[in-house]
Amino acid sequence: SSDCSEHHRSNALARSFATDIDRLAHAWLYDWLDGHHACCRRLLKNWQTATNYHMVHSLALCAVPALLPSPYSVIAGSLFTAGIVGFSGSLYYGALHPDNPGLTSGVAPKGGTALILAWLVTAASILARR
Repeated sequence: SSDCSEHHRSNALARSFATDIDRLAHAWLYDWLDGHHACCRRLLKNWQTATNYHMVHSLALCAVPALLPSPYSVIAGSLFTAGIVGFSGSLYYGALHPDNPGLTSGVAPKGGTALILAWLVTAASILARR
């Protein structure tokens, strides 16, 4: 019983320490960004946009096989995959390589178009089943 309570105290202490480290890292990052050029904040915003779109469309990609009949699920899934790679991938690349924005400006719109087409195929397939 004594060992168990000691174990719980040490786990709580470890969790508290990890939370404090996480807060410290975030505070340092935002302090660093405030002290630097607006360009850094723009790059962080692009990274956040990429991760948001990546997450939402990855969830949609996982749901497509359950929602759509086979030929439509392959088309929509391929478009979602191409869109995630094209749109989010180019934003990730642009955030990591700010000196070379050419890839971002050329590929992101094509990736965004693929995502829109994926949603249209998904919606059309669901409506056609009704």
